[in-house]
Amino acid sequence: MTHAPKKFPMWLWPAAALLGLAGFFALLPTPSTTDSSSPKTPAMLGSDIAGNSFVIGPVELFDGEQFANKLQYVDVENGYIKQISQQNPAPNKPLVSTNGQTLLPGLIDSHVHAFGDALAKQSQYGVTTVLDMFTQPSVLQAAKPLRSEASQSNQADLWSAGILATAPKGHGTEYGLQIPVITGPEQALEFVKARKAEGSDYLKIVYQSAKAPRRLMPSISQDTLIALVSAAHAEQMLAVVHIQDQQSALEAARAGADGLVHSFFESRIQEALLTELKNRNIFVIPTMAVHEAMSRHNANEKWLFNDSRIQLDAVSRSNLSKSFSQFNIPASLYDNMMANTAAMQQHGIRLLAGTDAPNPGTAHGISLSVELLLLQEAGVSVEAALRAATSLPATAFHLPERGFIKVGMRADLLLVENGRDLLTLTRPVQVWKNGFALLGSSPAQASSAQVLALGTLADFSHSEMPNQGLAISATSDEMMHGSSVAKLTWQPEGYLQVHGNLSKDSQFPWAGVSYLPGASFEQGANFQQGSSLTFDLKINGVRVVETKPSSTLPPPTTQIQLMIFTNGSMQPEIKTLTIGETWQTHSLKLSELTQTDTSQINMILWSAKQPGDFSFDIDNIKLQP
Repeated sequence: MTHAPKKFPMWLWPAAALLGLAGFFALLPTPSTTDSSSPKTPAMLGSDIAGNSFVIGPVELFDGEQFANKLQYVDVENGYIKQISQQNPAPNKPLVSTNGQTLLPGLIDSHVHAFGDALAKQSQYGVTTVLDMFTQPSVLQAAKPLRSEASQSNQADLWSAGILATAPKGHGTEYGLQIPVITGPEQALEFVKARKAEGSDYLKIVYQSAKAPRRLMPSISQDTLIALVSAAHAEQMLAVVHIQDQQSALEAARAGADGLVHSFFESRIQEALLTELKNRNIFVIPTMAVHEAMSRHNANEKWLFNDSRIQLDAVSRSNLSKSFSQFNIPASLYDNMMANTAAMQQHGIRLLAGTDAPNPGTAHGISLSVELLLLQEAGVSVEAALRAATSLPATAFHLPERGFIKVGMRADLLLVENGRDLLTLTRPVQVWKNGFALLGSSPAQASSAQVLALGTLADFSHSEMPNQGLAISATSDEMMHGSSVAKLTWQPEGYLQVHGNLSKDSQFPWAGVSYLPGASFEQGANFQQGSSLTFDLKINGVRVVETKPSSTLPPPTTQIQLMIFTNGSMQPEIKTLTIGETWQTHSLKLSELTQTDTSQINMILWSAKQPGDFSFDIDNIKLQP
């Protein structure tokens, strides 16, 4: 378009775009260009069997509780385990012939946040069931019917807490999604009944003691915690508690919690807490992987990045490389985590393996292997670590037909070279879901992402709406209780003015304009028809006070942060752009986006970078050949 300055008429961005952005941040639990879909695999053992009836053997069997003494054959009939014996019990069935490799139950990750392609990524590494700790009820309601089916699927099954129980402005409210909160114990029963009606499989409670050494956000009271646990039990639901410190863990245990969905590392565990956990038979999900990423941050380098046999897509590799560097947590605190885990194991406390993926430093699927390796590093035996990802979560969360290799169980199975070496879990030989082989045989799941046509994505000729995609919206950290502000004004000459204030008081500050290129935020859009993304930017309303001859003044510039959000990653890929007072076309080569799945980009965001008032113009967003 032709660019000229004009007045600022009010621009009303679509509510759908805000909800899409809020949905993304609502799923955050805390703050080689390759295809980032499931890892590519050649034809693999068992992939030539079309159905879900076969025999596999001879295998070393870990049945969810222990390793068998002798090699076994497992007979699978229509996706369920029919027989287990030392001889082939069904010679007329197709045979997956092995040479003593280890067959395990499909693994269970007991702490995830599943969105996008998370469930498909989990299954590629043998994780066939996940326990989600905060999601929208609609996601859970869609997943529930699939748990009882035995049809072919390339996705892990999902159980979830749905909406968590938290205080106003407490943890879980900072991500922009409007969720119900609880202010006192008198509301507990009604709150729990509402979650049960929405389909929640268990109740997750966010709690931090008034005596905690550091209280970051508001929390429900101890009386409310007790009332919520009691109400959950009255409604036949498990009550699990999100804690961050030892005092909160102790109070949660004394309140009658069934489990703790994190451990802690601010202090060494004391006998009082160990006694409560043991006497009350409370399980703990330590989430070693995410705590290690917060502090020591070398596990992925040690076990994943230097092994060329491990297949990692670009998005997973990027997420595994990230950490919580903004918190400056000393690496030495991880010693407390290891000591606490060892003490709980020695006292006979049930430990369940959960990763908190996809937080920075973790990735869906592969991080459960790292979690088990970290448990082993802390002194947990191989068999106990495997139980933590199979029979223990299946029993603790009452998951039917899962977690064991026994007659009548679902044939969710994982074959590895040597199950006594946990590192081999990072390289599955084969995975079966409902008895169907996944690796090297299952057809690629069709992406729901809209394929963008080459050419103009948004030129603002007639309005603020894009030519392709859902919406263009003003966006800021205000939706996460920050104080930054952004507004848009459409100009009749055919461009957008973006103006507002970027505040420094938010943990994740941003303010600017977002583009949702797909039919919905969740689906995203496929940019792979093009090779580059171009757009025009300039500073708006620049006024220069001349204290020197104008010829000696440098032209005014400012910096913009370009953020590209892709499916399966908790953090965007960020590029810094410098813009001036005249229009300039910026070009971004898609091949240079090393952390982005360009087949499914959910959102592109242009944000001010420097704190304070800002104003810039944007136009002519195009996908170039």
